[in-house]
Amino acid sequence: MKIYIYPTFDGEDQGDGGVRRTVELQRTVLAQRGFEMVERDDEADIIIVHIQQAAAWLAKRTRSLVIADCHGFYWSDRDPNTGEPYQWEAWAHRANADVMETIRQADGVIAHSQWVAQAIRRHTMRNVAVIPHAIDLDDWPPQDEGDNYVLWNKNRPDPICDPGPVLELAHAMRDVQFVATFAPDGQEVPPNMLVTGRLPFAEARKVVERAEV
Repeated sequence: MKIYIYPTFDGEDQGDGGVRRTVELQRTVLAQRGFEMVERDDEADIIIVHIQQAAAWLAKRTRSLVIADCHGFYWSDRDPNTGEPYQWEAWAHRANADVMETIRQADGVIAHSQWVAQAIRRHTMRNVAVIPHAIDLDDWPPQDEGDNYVLWNKNRPDPICDPGPVLELAHAMRDVQFVATFAPDGQEVPPNMLVTGRLPFAEARKVVERAEV
């Protein structure tokens, strides 16, 4: 059975995030289990679409099964600090619509948490299979000891991936060392908080391995 996974990724992982890590692990594990990974969608028996793809692209796939692999949405919740709705720009609302259209047209739907699955079920009445994120333990050998810091590790800041709470913690707990990929713009960062910026996966992995929390 031939499988095509969208999107594809080339080159070194520059901190591309969870979708890339999941795609790479799926390609590895499915190949180990006897599936043939193909590089063209028109050669596939099954197409796994991460996040979204154009509705027209799905509509013309008449002989392939399409699986929508949904990692989440841009949530229309309220900021717990201000009580105001999260301020998403128009692109986020368009992305949500595209994700839902992909889910609507797909033959099957996967989510990686019950939280995301329940949102899909409520709004589409579709059956959603939950497959939690996983890691290959051979790639993450146990460390003898860590470097005694608390890590906040996101590949981007946005209304959901908000570095504000970790900055607040760092100010309140001056005797604890914090490492964060981002900090809120224009706010003072205390001496006990190191801000690294987005890191390539090879570097980020070392930082994750050495963290205590």
